[in-house]
Amino acid sequence: LAAWWFEYFRECPFRTKDGQPVAPVRPKLIGDLDSFLTRMRWRAGAPVAVASAVVGRLPGSSRWVRQLRERLGKMQGAVDNAMRLASLYSAYTIERFEFKSDKARKLLEGLAAEDQRRFNQASCEDIDWKAYFRDLHIPGMRKHVLKEVGLEPMALDQTRALARRQVPASRL
Repeated sequence: LAAWWFEYFRECPFRTKDGQPVAPVRPKLIGDLDSFLTRMRWRAGAPVAVASAVVGRLPGSSRWVRQLRERLGKMQGAVDNAMRLASLYSAYTIERFEFKSDKARKLLEGLAAEDQRRFNQASCEDIDWKAYFRDLHIPGMRKHVLKEVGLEPMALDQTRALARRQVPASRL
């Protein structure tokens, strides 16, 4: 998953205010949320907090001081947002899950033939997960969570995310 994210942001980078691409950094995987948040506090939060404390002691009458305070406020907001998103997505990125679907499959097999055709059309195995993250999830997150303007997830008929959506022979 981390490799897919890196590849996506290399091809579709964030942009600076001036429109310059921001080169992605290969993610360093950290085993648990607390370790990640601690690392973020020290590597990003602490420098911004120190800079804010220093700038806070400067007289606020200068334009450049006000601009610097505003910039540091935005940086603190970005750090806070990154930590919030890390907490939100940690359930998906840190934990290891194994899903068992035996009972649901047995339930589907017990349905009438018409209902089986209706409800047993696709499964998670039918999804091209790399295409899903690249074409739908990441662009959707950038648009709806990060509020990035001018970015749209692909339409379902344009993505390969459901390219495997064929009725496998085992279900015929």
